[in-house]
Amino acid sequence: MPKPKKKGLSTRKTKHDGKQESKAEKKSEVEMAKANAALLQLRLDAAEDTLFKYREATGKLARHNEELRSKQDEDERKSNEVFAFLEKSVIDKEDKIAALEQRLRNANEKALKEKELLVGEYNSKISELEERYKKKCNEFLIVEEELRSLKEFQRNKAHMEKELARMKQQLLSADRGHKDNLARMERKFLKEKVRIEKEAEQRIAEMEERAHNEAILQQNEASRSVFKENVRLNESLSYHIKEVDELRKMNAAQAKLIASLKFQKETSGVMVKKMTAEKNENSKLKAELATLEKTLTEMTSDFIKEKALLEQRILDSTQASKADLDKLQKLLAVRERELSRLKTLARSFVEQRTELEVFFNEALQHVRQEINTSRAQYRKEAQREYCRRMEQARLGRQEYPCIRTFSKNPHSTNSVHADLEEAEKWNSLPMSGVHMSELTWEQKERVLCLLFAKMNGLKIRMAVEKANAALASHSKHSPHHLFQCILLINIRNDHAMVLCPLVDKMGSQAMANSHQVPRELEARPGE
Repeated sequence: MPKPKKKGLSTRKTKHDGKQESKAEKKSEVEMAKANAALLQLRLDAAEDTLFKYREATGKLARHNEELRSKQDEDERKSNEVFAFLEKSVIDKEDKIAALEQRLRNANEKALKEKELLVGEYNSKISELEERYKKKCNEFLIVEEELRSLKEFQRNKAHMEKELARMKQQLLSADRGHKDNLARMERKFLKEKVRIEKEAEQRIAEMEERAHNEAILQQNEASRSVFKENVRLNESLSYHIKEVDELRKMNAAQAKLIASLKFQKETSGVMVKKMTAEKNENSKLKAELATLEKTLTEMTSDFIKEKALLEQRILDSTQASKADLDKLQKLLAVRERELSRLKTLARSFVEQRTELEVFFNEALQHVRQEINTSRAQYRKEAQREYCRRMEQARLGRQEYPCIRTFSKNPHSTNSVHADLEEAEKWNSLPMSGVHMSELTWEQKERVLCLLFAKMNGLKIRMAVEKANAALASHSKHSPHHLFQCILLINIRNDHAMVLCPLVDKMGSQAMANSHQVPRELEARPGE
């Protein structure tokens, strides 16, 4: 029994110790759990704080995004409205621009047409004037060039003759010097030859004497020395002969050299003259080219400026011409009424024309034909005489005549047409006692014109005024009336004062002899 008691006590003791250990372990585990729980609680609190902060930030971001989205929608709506308004305004402006561009194109086309017409007209006038200017310049340059060449030849003639005489004198002096040198060298050569021959003869004589003297003394030695001396003399003689040949060759070479130098001198003189003339010509051409380039540049700039001014004037005139168009149309209506009245008057003049008027028309036509024939003949004879005098002057038989022109040039001082115009003047005629045969054809034409005017019963001043008014009215007259107007305009007031007494005298003579037509005024085809 005791053994079981001991056993129970030991087991009870071990159980009690195990319980204490388990309690300690449980206590430590509880403390650890509490610590872990506190730690987890801290972590949970930190996570909850972080989560709360994240939620607040997320809410703020969501609200901000919502605000931005609403703002974006509002901006998009406004921008769409602005774009729609801008597109509408752009379309309206494009329509306006297209309409304005069309109007501008139409206006530009119209202005260009008018501008082209005016520019073409003025360009044709400018080209015509430029062509006339070029022709006159070319004629003037040709005349100037001929005169310049003639004057240059006259200036250089004496100098060239002096230069030619100087060169001839130089050639003569050079030839004379060459001949003197040649003669001097020949004399020197002959003197040297004579001297050498004398020396040789003297040496030979001395040697012969010496050989004779020594031959007596030394017969064998003398023969050897004579032989040596003969050899030396032969060598000296050959040397002198060779020297003479060389001198002759040198003389011939000198003659050839002098001839070549003379030819080179002549050639170089000609080349120097030619190069000098070419250099002067080149300098003149360069100066003329620079002048022409400068003139061309100035003319180009002036032409551009004038063209710009002309275009501006054209634009201004097109604007002003529109305002004047109505006035011109009204004036045209008035002119048309005057035209109808003038046509009626012309018909009445044609119907009232008599046989005497036909006679005067034919006589005037004949006189004008004679004027043209006599003027053409005078121009031909004057030109032939001028050419003959120029040819005689070119041959040196007489002096050059004054320059004369055969074309109508307002700036010419000696023209054939001036002589023809002198035939129309009345300064050389007396105031009375003048016969028809004493007049020139031009004066006869004036007389016939005045007779024609007096035949129609018109006063000269009134006729001139009416004729000027009739021609100024852009109308289509009948040929007879236009012919009368032209005749009356040709009558100058200063000529009328001289012609009135002459016409009064010759009018009666013409009326009395109207049926006795002279042979020189036979019937011609009427105008």
